[in-house]
Amino acid sequence: GSDDWRYGSHWSDEITYETCQTDTLLSIRYTHYIYTGGAHGYAYYTGQLFAVKEGYFVTIDEMTDDPEGLSQAVSDEIMRQIEDGDLAVQYSYWNDYASYIDDWMNGDYSIFFNEAGEMEIIFPAYELASYAAGPQAFSISPEVYGTYCNEYGAVLLGLS
Repeated sequence: GSDDWRYGSHWSDEITYETCQTDTLLSIRYTHYIYTGGAHGYAYYTGQLFAVKEGYFVTIDEMTDDPEGLSQAVSDEIMRQIEDGDLAVQYSYWNDYASYIDDWMNGDYSIFFNEAGEMEIIFPAYELASYAAGPQAFSISPEVYGTYCNEYGAVLLGLS
């Protein structure tokens, strides 16, 4: 932050993280919080996937031979969760929210694999709805994404 508090020019930039590790994959989710003045700060999320045995970072694209199929299956599941929970009405989603969901794999969204093997995707505030709605998180079961994993992805995610 600033050391010039007398004039109200305080700011902050914080990063925290959480991890989930198996024998083959380390999943890391970073929470970035930025405050530069005004009514409230802003949080957004990023993630990294690290292949433990190989010793390098991997992407979701490297774990599938059918990125379009994976992207569509996950998008369909998120849309199903939104419709089943009536989230678009409850949180007053923007009219174009589906376009952001369709872009989950190409955007800068956090992809995190939790202890249950679920893929967690977080859309930050303002992405699908207003700040007041908060970040929108979705959990995708291995039954949805697993069939799109290539052999390498199945090994990393413990699906083989």
